[in-house]
Amino acid sequence: MTDVGSPKGIPREGEERPSPLTGEDRLREAIRRYSRFKREKGLTIDQKPGCIYGMLLGDEVKDMREDLEEIKKTLRGIYVSVFLILVGLVLDLALRGMGVM
Repeated sequence: MTDVGSPKGIPREGEERPSPLTGEDRLREAIRRYSRFKREKGLTIDQKPGCIYGMLLGDEVKDMREDLEEIKKTLRGIYVSVFLILVGLVLDLALRGMGVM
């Protein structure tokens, strides 16, 4: 009896079914194919907005990014202040415990 093969996707006897690609694997493969195609065709990605809505959305995203940076700076200042207060309290308690103050 000759082996005529099996329908696509169904393993033959004794063969293991190939594991399905995970989302990450599919993404890596798509990036690999795009990079290969881009090298062959010399394509580049245009990051300019294609319409007014895209331009307005880009401006909003830039504004949000600036606002987030300002919030981060403020929080860093608060964290530093709280840390310095705690260090001062610990030093005060330690000096009082030793009888220096």
